[in-house]
Amino acid sequence: MRLWVSLDVHKLSIVAATLPATGGGQPEVQRIETTVKAIRRLIDKLGGPDGLAVCYEAGPGGFELYRLLTRLGVRCDVVAPSLIPVRAGDRVKTDRRDAKKLVTLYRGGLLRFVQPPTPETEGLRDLLRCRDDLRGARTAARHRVSKQLCATAGSTARASTSGRSSTATGSPASSSMSRSRTPLAQATSDEAVLPDPRISE
Repeated sequence: MRLWVSLDVHKLSIVAATLPATGGGQPEVQRIETTVKAIRRLIDKLGGPDGLAVCYEAGPGGFELYRLLTRLGVRCDVVAPSLIPVRAGDRVKTDRRDAKKLVTLYRGGLLRFVQPPTPETEGLRDLLRCRDDLRGARTAARHRVSKQLCATAGSTARASTSGRSSTATGSPASSSMSRSRTPLAQATSDEAVLPDPRISE
């Protein structure tokens, strides 16, 4: 390899760190935009795809960057983030530090890589993640409704018990306690139980 390159990828920018095939010194770092045009310009600035080895961490951005670099003729490896060696006490994280650390480990052969999926497989994975997120949201909503209904039922039961006790002692508190379920509480209960007519439209 002529040049080793690591990319710290974010939504709006990419920090690139480079090291020559041999020799010491600190990696050179530069920041570019996360656009196809900027990435193409970076590859040209580094002398073209021949002899380049590029890596970046797998993340929420997916594998489009891998596919772009591959189409440009660049060797690209996608790093498994959970398998990156971490030095004890090294907790300071910045884009530049991460890029420098990654390219040093890359050149030293200390990284593990993932197998990029096909676009179809990646789309299926995204669909399954979305379904799991919706299931989790549905379960959380059911729990919130259940807790609200239990709280409302408990409040009504306490009011009824207090009303019976007051009647036994001849106190007029019975009628006031039986009305402890306010219109707001009733509306909350109704909204939790009754379907929204707008949903069926």
